[in-house]
Amino acid sequence: MRYFNRLIILLIILCIVVGCDNTNNYKVITCTKKANLSDNNTTADLEYKIYYEEDYVMKTISTEKITSDNTKTLQEYEESYKEVFKKYKNIKYYDNTVTKKDNTITSTTIINYDKVDSKKIIEIEGEDGNIFTDNGKVKLDNLLKVYKKYGSSCDD
Repeated sequence: MRYFNRLIILLIILCIVVGCDNTNNYKVITCTKKANLSDNNTTADLEYKIYYEEDYVMKTISTEKITSDNTKTLQEYEESYKEVFKKYKNIKYYDNTVTKKDNTITSTTIINYDKVDSKKIIEIEGEDGNIFTDNGKVKLDNLLKVYKKYGSSCDD
């Protein structure tokens, strides 16, 4: 019985520390795009996972991988990603990490649209191309149109 109590307490603490995430309750659409970039030795592998409920986006996880044999090219992409996402650093529920491993730069962005302050994002990005509705939500159709406009294929 003592072991069971410890296990329950550990699970509660883990849920508090890591955060209880109900992502599994949402439907998911994955959008992808592969491209050759500036030179033949640089490729982009982009994946966007859209977690949604009914007509609204709840969360996205964007993974953008740039692979190149050219270290200068990789450095430029790494610096560019960091510069772009520096503006979003203090927005809660908008997280970005940029990592380098071997000949690949990976930018991972997680946005919890259900909780993020849409007004702060609009302050940075402006009203042009704004995907937020008047109540600060993001309609699934609007986000899919943006991804498809830039050449992504989606499994919707």
